[in-house]
Amino acid sequence: MNTWHYYRECDTVFVFVHGILSDGLSAWGNYDLSFSKKNNPYWPEIVKLDRAFDNPSIFVAGYYTEILSSEFSIDNATQQLYDGLTKSSDHIDVSVIDKTRIIFVAHSLGGIITRNMIVKYSDVFKEKKIGLLLVASPSLGSKDANYIDLVSGFLGNKMIKQLRRDSDFLDRLDKEFRNYIKDEQEKSIVGAEAIENHPYPSFLRYFGKEKTVPIICSGRYFVCPSEFDNPHTVANTNHSTIAKPNDENHPSHRYLRNFYTNVFIRQFGAEESQIVPEEDIDIDAITRDLKKLQENETMIKLFFLTMGINTEDYEISELLTKASLAISELKIGTPIKNRIIDMIDDKDAADD
Repeated sequence: MNTWHYYRECDTVFVFVHGILSDGLSAWGNYDLSFSKKNNPYWPEIVKLDRAFDNPSIFVAGYYTEILSSEFSIDNATQQLYDGLTKSSDHIDVSVIDKTRIIFVAHSLGGIITRNMIVKYSDVFKEKKIGLLLVASPSLGSKDANYIDLVSGFLGNKMIKQLRRDSDFLDRLDKEFRNYIKDEQEKSIVGAEAIENHPYPSFLRYFGKEKTVPIICSGRYFVCPSEFDNPHTVANTNHSTIAKPNDENHPSHRYLRNFYTNVFIRQFGAEESQIVPEEDIDIDAITRDLKKLQENETMIKLFFLTMGINTEDYEISELLTKASLAISELKIGTPIKNRIIDMIDDKDAADD
């Protein structure tokens, strides 16, 4: 699965990369076509609805992985992932690599594959502004892989073998990636590393089982700023639930928001198209336009849906308050006014 979950004309894209024995749907929560924020939380959709991220494009990436994948290796998956990022779709004639600001949210094996891809195609990614959030990624291997390989070794799953604690592949990649960020940090890449605080399944903590990702794999490549509540550990999560936040207040999502605001934006700044000069914003005119919409509930909801806001969670008065707040903070600015005016004109034309 390599597909645009949400696309808009901007330079920033969030790319979600799943882990082993998973896919772009199940890895990030309970996915269905309704995308209900309350009943079916799905992390890419939560990011889309969270205004703190400035309305970026969102791409859900994938690669082949299953228990019977045999000799299909991490290098094979890396090539498959990169190919997916370089191809446009039938409906959108733009690829992820065409964007200049790319933020990877990479879970488990997805983090290893993403690091491998960045090293392998360093000439491409050095020209970008890269954010890399490693979500419970066993950069130095996991004992869980040792156990699984011991039990199912006769299946010949190469990926699982490469995830062992004693993996030559991971040792080599660790050295290569550390050299890469040594050269490129403060230039083209920033990152953070989050790990779970319970083993998987969680009840095994009562029996002394280790976490899937050991503490040694956190803070190995990047230093978190002081604004993080906990630099590396995400509270009350295991290796699976750390990638499945159920709302904007979940600790995993707060960690991502913190990374975006206090690491990525601090390093690279906001996207130019998101910055609106204060003198270009006529707040009085925008307020008048908002009042014109108060009489038509359908038009108000349609407007906010175009802005990526889930109207089902708010009363009309709350939506208007949210708009006023966004305007006062100058986060969206003139585009709000333009879209309101366009829809008012369309409504007036229809009434005539």
